Amino acid sequence: MRAVDLPYDMAEVIALNTQYVGIGAGGSVPMLARLSFIDYRGHVVYDKFVVLGVSHPASDTRDVGLYLPFRTALKTPNQVIGLQTLVWQLMRRKIQATHHNPVENARAVMDLFRSHEADWQKTISSGQWPCALPPTSYARCYV
Repeated sequence: MRAVDLPYDMAEVIALNTQYVGIGAGGSVPMLARLSFIDYRGHVVYDKFVVLGVSHPASDTRDVGLYLPFRTALKTPNQVIGLQTLVWQLMRRKIQATHHNPVENARAVMDLFRSHEADWQKTISSGQWPCALPPTSYARCYV
């Protein structure tokens, strides 16, 4: 039973993890190379090597790296904290122990989201935004 009615169906919620490769002169330009989508229950929905140039509405994004309660809990409200650190500090779970695994990372993102989902959605429903602004280098990812 949920403490808060959510304004969406769980089937509409996914975690996304990406891997980038460097292209161009000396590999200096990051290009999306792999996408991994995990559903609300942790099942793999999509895990492919791809190249996309898709942007999306910021209002439909729940970025655990920008979520202020997570950053405040780690006493780093002005820093973007890496997923590995977030998962260890907030869930006491190790990820990427031997290698980068996008599916494992996407599951960790979903678990972090679900751990604060009701508060996150309640804040948004009240007309507030619980996240810091993304770094300007991410601007091309949002519309």
